[in-house]
Amino acid sequence: MVDASQDLSNRPTRGVASWLVPSLILFCLIYPRHDFAYYSNVNESARIYLVMAAVDQGVLHIDDGIKRFGDVIDKAEHGGHFYCDKPIGLSLVAVPVYAILKALGAVTGHQWTLGELRYLLTVVCVSLPTVILCIVLRRYWRNVSGDPLLVEFAIIAYALGTIAFTYGTQFMGHQLAAVLAAAHFLLARGVTEQTTIRRAAAMGMLAGLGAITEYFSALVHVIIALSYLRRMRPWSAWGVWAVSGIIAACPLLIYNAVCFGGPFTMAYGHEAARVFQEVHGTGYMGVTYPRMESVWGLLFSPSKGLFFLSPFLLIGVAGILPAFRSRRSECMVIVLSIGAIMLLAMSVYVWRAGRTIGPRHMVTMLPFLMTLVVLGVGRWPALRPWFVAGTIVSIVVVGLSTLTLPGFEENFENPFASQTLFLLKRNLVTPTIGLWVGLRGWASLLPVGVAVFGSLVALGVWARREKRRLASWGAACAAALSLAWFGFVATYEPDHPAVRTLFQGRTLGLLGEFRESSEYLERAIDLNPTVEFLQETVPQLLLNYGQLGDEAAKSRLEQKVRRIEAGESRPRG
Repeated sequence: MVDASQDLSNRPTRGVASWLVPSLILFCLIYPRHDFAYYSNVNESARIYLVMAAVDQGVLHIDDGIKRFGDVIDKAEHGGHFYCDKPIGLSLVAVPVYAILKALGAVTGHQWTLGELRYLLTVVCVSLPTVILCIVLRRYWRNVSGDPLLVEFAIIAYALGTIAFTYGTQFMGHQLAAVLAAAHFLLARGVTEQTTIRRAAAMGMLAGLGAITEYFSALVHVIIALSYLRRMRPWSAWGVWAVSGIIAACPLLIYNAVCFGGPFTMAYGHEAARVFQEVHGTGYMGVTYPRMESVWGLLFSPSKGLFFLSPFLLIGVAGILPAFRSRRSECMVIVLSIGAIMLLAMSVYVWRAGRTIGPRHMVTMLPFLMTLVVLGVGRWPALRPWFVAGTIVSIVVVGLSTLTLPGFEENFENPFASQTLFLLKRNLVTPTIGLWVGLRGWASLLPVGVAVFGSLVALGVWARREKRRLASWGAACAAALSLAWFGFVATYEPDHPAVRTLFQGRTLGLLGEFRESSEYLERAIDLNPTVEFLQETVPQLLLNYGQLGDEAAKSRLEQKVRRIEAGESRPRG
C-alpha cells in the first residue's frame, strides 16, 4: 500500500506509462518490414496466396499465386489444384483487409507488391491485435498483482522479450491465436449466472475463430469453456455461445469440403511435398508423443529452447503457488492451458518446425505463462532484479534475432551466435521502415534500441519516485549472472566448423549475398571434402554462380566435384 500523497505524486509518471508502453510495443512491432529481396517465408506466402485468391478470383486454390510470385513447399494438392495447407483463421481475418487495400490501390492507382501486402496485412491482423492484448492484459495483471510498475515492465517483457515479438511481426497464425485465447480467458472471468448474450456470443466467436487459427489452441479454448461450464446461465446463453462458435469455425469446414471433398478432411492429409506427406502421416497429422529430444529441444536447447531465449519465463514456476492460493479456478485454467500446449508442441514428430525462431507452437500459451511470472514476482519481491535482468537479456536476444533474419536455420546448434550475430557483423539486417529515412544495416536498428532504452529509463525514474531500491546485492548478482549468460549465448558454437560454414553459406545465399555465400560453401567443401557434403553444397553454389554469371567458377566446381568423387571411389588400403 502507498499513502495518498505518494500516489498523487506519481500520477504524472503513471500517466506517461499508460501511453508510453503501448506506443513502444506498437512501434517495435511495425518497425521491421521483413521484405527481403530473395528470402521469403513460405508459411506466410501460402496464407497470403489464399487471401489474394479468395478476393481477386473468388477461388480457394493458390495456383495463380504460385505462378505469379513463386512456389511454396507449404501447400496441399487435390483435384489438380494447390491449396494453402495452414489453418485458415488468419487468412479469413485478412480477407476484408486485403479487399480494402485492393480498393484503395484501385482508387490511387498504386499496384501493391507482395512484400507491401505481407507487411500491411501483418500490421493490421497480427501486430495491432497484439498491442490491444497488451492493453487488456495490463488491466488484468494490475488487478492480480496490485503493482502498476511491475505490470508495465511485464508488458514490455512479454511483447519484446519473448517470441511473441517474433511472431507479432510475421503473417503467421500463432500470435493471433494467442490473442484470441487470452481474450477468451479474460472474458470468461466475468461469466456469472446472469451472463449477457453479448458476452456469450463473444466467447463463442473467440473459441471458434481461435480453433481454426491454430489447431493446438482449440484445446485451450475447451479448457477455458469447461471452467465456466457450471457458471454460465441462463441456458439460452449456451445456445448463443454454440451458434457463435459454429459460425466462426464453419469457414474451415466449408474450406475442407470445397477443397478436399469433405468438411473433416484436413489439408494435412493432402500434402503436395513427399517429405510433408511422411511427416503428417506419422501419428495423428504429425502429432505423436513427447520425446526427451523434443522436451529438451523446445524448452532448453540453444537451437529452439523457450527458456534459452527468454530465461525470465522460468519465474513462472514461482507464480503457481500464489495463483493457486488466491485464484484457484483461474490458476487451474492457466496451468492446464500451458501444460496442454507444451504437451502438444513436444509431441510434434518434427519438433523443430522448420526455419523458425523458438518453439512457435508454444506462442499461444505465453500470455498464460506471463501471468504466472507476474504473480510470482509480485509475491516474492526478491525475484524482481532477476526478472529485470533476465528480461533485458531476452529483449536483446529475441530482438536481434527477429531484426536480422526472423527464422533460425534449423541445423545450427546455437543460431543466435552462428546466425544472428554472424549476420549482424556483416551489417545484414531485415528491411525496416528506417529505410524510408536512409538508415541502412545495423544503424537501422538504432531507433528500436533507443525507444526500448528510453522506455526502460522512464520506468526506472518511476521506480525512483516510488523510492524503490534499484541497487542492491541481489540486483548486482542478477546483472552479473545475466551478463555471463549473454556472453555464453553469444559465443557458444558447438557445431563442427564444416557444418557451421556450410549453413552460414546457405544463409548468406538466402539474403542475396551470393559472392560471400560461395566463399563459405567452397570453404565448407575444403573442410569436409566428401560426396555427402557435395550434395549439401553444390546446388546452392550452382545457384550462386548463375546469379553472378561466373562460368569459370562453375568449371572449377565441376573439376573439384570430379576429384572428390574419384577419390572416394578408389578402394582404400
